Amino acid sequence: MAWLGLLVGTLVGMGLLGSPVGLKPDQIVLIWCGCGVLVELAAARLPRFGFCATGAGLWLGLAARFPALAWLAVLGAGLAFLLRIGRTSQAGVGSLLEALADLQPLALAIGLGHAFAQPLLAPLVWWLFWWLQPSFLTQVLDEEVGGEWARMRVRLTRVGLTAASLGALAGFVPADKPVVPVLLALALWLLSGTSSSVQLGVDAEAREIVGRQKQRGLQQREKGLDRREEGLQAEGHKQKLTAAELSVRLQTYQLVDEMLESIPQRLAFQAVGEMIVQRLQARFGISNVVLFWDQRGSLNPVSWVSRHADRIASAGLTQRSEPIVAEAIRIGRLKQERGSNAAPNRLFPEDQWSLALPLPGRGGFYLGSEFLRELGEEDLHFLEVLARHSVLALDAAAWYQTLQTSLQKEAATAARNEALVQRLALVIDGVTQLIRLRDAQAMLERAAEILEPVISHQGYLGRSADLAVFLGNGDRAALEALATRVTEQGLPLLLENPHRLGVPLLSDQGSQGALVLERTDKPFTREDQDILAVLSYQLGGAIVSARLFAELQKTHAALRDSQAQLMQSSKMAAVGQLAGGVAHELNTPLGAVALAIEAAQLNLETKPDRAIQRLQRATKAVGQMKEIVSKLLFYSRDARTGWRETSINQVIEDTLQMVGHQLRLDNVEVLQQLSELSPVLANANELQQVLTNLILNARDAMLAPGAVGKRLMISSGAWESGVWVKVRDQGTGIPPEVLERIFEPFFTTKDVGKGTGLGLSVTSQLIQQHGGTIKVQSYPGQGTEFEVRLLTTPPAEVA
Repeated sequence: MAWLGLLVGTLVGMGLLGSPVGLKPDQIVLIWCGCGVLVELAAARLPRFGFCATGAGLWLGLAARFPALAWLAVLGAGLAFLLRIGRTSQAGVGSLLEALADLQPLALAIGLGHAFAQPLLAPLVWWLFWWLQPSFLTQVLDEEVGGEWARMRVRLTRVGLTAASLGALAGFVPADKPVVPVLLALALWLLSGTSSSVQLGVDAEAREIVGRQKQRGLQQREKGLDRREEGLQAEGHKQKLTAAELSVRLQTYQLVDEMLESIPQRLAFQAVGEMIVQRLQARFGISNVVLFWDQRGSLNPVSWVSRHADRIASAGLTQRSEPIVAEAIRIGRLKQERGSNAAPNRLFPEDQWSLALPLPGRGGFYLGSEFLRELGEEDLHFLEVLARHSVLALDAAAWYQTLQTSLQKEAATAARNEALVQRLALVIDGVTQLIRLRDAQAMLERAAEILEPVISHQGYLGRSADLAVFLGNGDRAALEALATRVTEQGLPLLLENPHRLGVPLLSDQGSQGALVLERTDKPFTREDQDILAVLSYQLGGAIVSARLFAELQKTHAALRDSQAQLMQSSKMAAVGQLAGGVAHELNTPLGAVALAIEAAQLNLETKPDRAIQRLQRATKAVGQMKEIVSKLLFYSRDARTGWRETSINQVIEDTLQMVGHQLRLDNVEVLQQLSELSPVLANANELQQVLTNLILNARDAMLAPGAVGKRLMISSGAWESGVWVKVRDQGTGIPPEVLERIFEPFFTTKDVGKGTGLGLSVTSQLIQQHGGTIKVQSYPGQGTEFEVRLLTTPPAEVA
């Protein structure tokens, strides 16, 4: 009745398609619901549980076209599922589960599509939950019923996806067309019918090899019987086979079936061959049964039952065979021989009766006896049937054995690769520690520790240049010779008896040495060589890096010494400039000392009190000279050490005290504007050198022709991260083309013999070593100002 209703509905829809009269929206919705109920009632019944229901496409289309009536789609589907319960084979809870299995995915899909305001999302969500539904309900179903239902759902995947797609497409057509649900219902009904006839037909599971053999054997047996019967009819023999003959034939086929049914229990090719020849020997009671198999174009015995087993096993070496087998394969049918056969190199020359049963394209059976035999028609028919089935059984066994061999090889390869990866991981972990070392001997010793758990060995020799590390109990002289050879050739060497392995320490600069191992228990392998090569390549590069690092350290130390000497030279140049002023400043207290001592000598006896006063003046003058010399010595000494908390203002005062007399001699006026500052971590001697260079350069600028005046301004202050010092003069200024080069080493604008070009270069380096900066502003004809900024606490790498 449901199918009839669908047909009528289709005709009505076709009429509506051409009708100009429109329908009201509620009438169109009723058509949607009616079509959905009809499609659900026409759903195909699954064998054990559930239905092949495609009506979900209509309900999804209804929810997509009329989002406000999504609840009606769920309600209509639930009603249709309840009406369908009458067709179920389940009772009670089982029938409700069948309805729930179709309703739950539909309700979830429509609900989610409505919640996210995306109705077209519902078909995809429905198909996903519909496909996963068996995994939820199989827990409450019978295991066999649930498993079969899950497999059926898998087969119906394309059907469900098609129904969901039709529901999604229905969302794109106009909502006022009543023909849409009718045509959609017709398409879904046809989809349900197609799925029930094609998808739901219980697909034949993959037959076991033996099952296919039996089926083919029975078909061929039936064809043989048909051909035999036709032959009898053609010859005019219309008589029927007697019950006794049929019984014999049945026994023959039962024996073949029984033999072949036991094959799946012993799937190895050799086992299958032995089982068949044993059954043949037992069936015919003969002395020799051999299975010959074509192996690379040569017939070789693979299974046999015979008292001449040794002769058969050595047939390949002795070039023995049975020519009757090759002849039977050539003609493609069974062949018998009676009496002795004088063919040369026969396996069984004593056999008086022999039979060859060909296996097309594979090989053949040999049956032989030392006594003459006669085989009946049923025996020959049995052998023909056996030949056909044996080919299938042996092919299956050979394929299975090949597969097993491949799997075993793959497993062995995987295990070997895993072990290799583990060994390489140990090497790589060790290399990460090895490359941090800076000593070649320590690297060679560490390499021995890395190799200990990776490659077993009794002797180890690591050699690089004139350095060698020997560990273990090997022959050191032999290992030394092998290391020399490997280093010179730059190639690995793998030796046996005794077992030694040598690999060069390669780098982009060539061979740096060699690693050599020795052991007595087993040879080294290519994998051992590859692993040792990985380590040696890393070690070679690390040794080169260590050597370059050592050379860099030496060069850096030499550079530091040269830089210190350069700074000291600059300092001595400044001392030379101060020599005249210092000498004049020492001359004044020295004259006072001389006068005081002379006066003290004159008054020592007559006026001892006055003599003491004169001596005290002399002592004071000596103290002044001592302070002057002390400051000059402090300035002149090597300043590579001595970082401490330093007062910038005190450095300024000490510098002015040392150069002040020279400035006074040159009529240079010094003005100071010093602020209260926190101490900074610095080298006071180097800062004094900086200020001395800046002050003397300012003095020279103010003594040059064209200077504005001779007033020197020195000021200090604080900024957010430290302190600053400014030195401003009233000299001639610095031209722009000179200003950009003033910090270059050996650049000077002074006359030959008056400047070295090192003062400002050294000043810039010293400020950089303190983590500070130096800037200069100059205005030609107005003067120049240098500003030095220092951090209160310089970076750790600086200090």
